[in-house]
Amino acid sequence: MALLLHHATRVAASSSRSEASRSLVHLRTVFGVLLGINVVLLFFLFRSPGRTEAERRDDISRLTAEQRAAQLRVQKFTQLQHKMQDAVHHEQEFAQANFLPRTTAFSQMLTDLERLATENQLQPGNITYTLNAADNRLGWMNVDVSLVVEGDYPNLVGFLNELEQSKLFWIVESLTVSGKVAQKLRLNLQAATYLLPS
Repeated sequence: MALLLHHATRVAASSSRSEASRSLVHLRTVFGVLLGINVVLLFFLFRSPGRTEAERRDDISRLTAEQRAAQLRVQKFTQLQHKMQDAVHHEQEFAQANFLPRTTAFSQMLTDLERLATENQLQPGNITYTLNAADNRLGWMNVDVSLVVEGDYPNLVGFLNELEQSKLFWIVESLTVSGKVAQKLRLNLQAATYLLPS
């Protein structure tokens, strides 16, 4: 009986070892299968479906080029915006320096024309102004000026040159000269200017 008990204990011990060994093998097999599945999933996760390495590099190069082009466009638009701001600023400076406000325009025009005539030894005659009632869309007002001066030919030429270089923006529309060169000449001048928007 003792022998039988000893044999049963051995069989039970070997069977528990064999069962533990089988469980370990089974566990190793399951772990190996899971590891293989993870490797396959990682491969598909980091690889675009249907795209080769060269195609992905081409995509990266194309996207980089598009990004650079977009940055250049933004830079150009920024530069254009600065140029527009400068142009608006300079336009306002130019307008303030060369055109008159409506409130003081007529007295300043009269003063400017009489000063130019006197500096060139001309006798100013009749000066008339006609305000063009049709404003343009920007609010500028056109003023037509008619002026008569008398004097020698070189003085008339000097007057016209200085009128052309005046700080005020004069547009000479027509001029007629009458008289004889040996005598005093009479200059009829039609000019125009613009008044600043009010």
